[in-house]
Amino acid sequence: MNPVAALALLATFATACTSTRQLASSTDPRLFVGDHALGYVVKTTEAWHARIDPNTTMRFQNHAGEWTAPTPARNLYVDQAGVWTDRSGDDAPMGRKTRVGWHWDDVQNVEVENLSGGKTLGAIVGYTALAVALLPLALLMRGGPSFSGGGPHLAGGGAVGAGGHGSSGGGGGAVAATLSLGASGGDRTTTETWAPAFAEHAELDARPMFTLGQRVRAIALPTVALDTSMGTRGDLVTTGAVARIRLGGVFEIGGGVRSAEVRAPTGWTQSVTGVFQIGLHLPLDAGLRIAIPVGFEVGGGGAVATDLRFPWGLRYTSATGRWFATATPASPSYLRLHNEPGRFGYVSSVELGRAF
Repeated sequence: MNPVAALALLATFATACTSTRQLASSTDPRLFVGDHALGYVVKTTEAWHARIDPNTTMRFQNHAGEWTAPTPARNLYVDQAGVWTDRSGDDAPMGRKTRVGWHWDDVQNVEVENLSGGKTLGAIVGYTALAVALLPLALLMRGGPSFSGGGPHLAGGGAVGAGGHGSSGGGGGAVAATLSLGASGGDRTTTETWAPAFAEHAELDARPMFTLGQRVRAIALPTVALDTSMGTRGDLVTTGAVARIRLGGVFEIGGGVRSAEVRAPTGWTQSVTGVFQIGLHLPLDAGLRIAIPVGFEVGGGGAVATDLRFPWGLRYTSATGRWFATATPASPSYLRLHNEPGRFGYVSSVELGRAF
């Protein structure tokens, strides 16, 4: 699999693996108040808690069993009377921007949908294990006789080619399988059956559910971290700083600079290396305190030709969401110095960072 296909697959996992839960009470007083500066945790009808933040998708059910359309919390306005949203264009009742909504007195149930970090991680691990298990078959098919039409066909219509991926659409069959694997609530309709009402004059002053700053940070959260790492072979020690952007609370991309001490045949040498990182931040709890970061990074500079790592570990975030610490105990790595053969190993690292 090429890197672009791998990143597309990770994106599919992250967007498909969600959890949908119903609030234990539709009268939680926090629902009626706007301008929340942080997301908050709510009780559900299950043993698990859920979170409401700008990245949450919400919908509401009335006493007749009718549902509103799913709406991102970042687009909702609230007051003591009801929950409102702005619609425009074809979605607006009069063809222009209009505020519409639903009164709290008519709401019986509230449903929230969030990314499930646990499901996403499980899907990634399961897909990787499946790919490894099927690798011998893929190699056998590559060297075997050809079939009419380019090989056996998947249920979705794509042919299995080299590497076992659908030949149509660059692996579309695998992506389709991923979507069915990760999506939750397959029988859950998203059709709007509870039509909204026009907001009254007083309700036009309803406040956004979350502050502008919180809505912006939910889309793009800048972070800076100081890290230090050591190769388990005792041939690498680095310290540095990395700046990242966390998109949608999940995808991370960034880069930085490190000072690297590496052991060469002639002794230890010091180099300054640049680093590029991309990965996923997968929260495991409703409070977003515990997460699993997984990703890919590559660096180089000075005597270091290639410093390649696949970091994974455990990340703890403070209650305010501003501070975090990450430990990666054994990230697979590949280190190559100029004019020297490369060597595989593992890197252990810790980082302390701040979100802005």
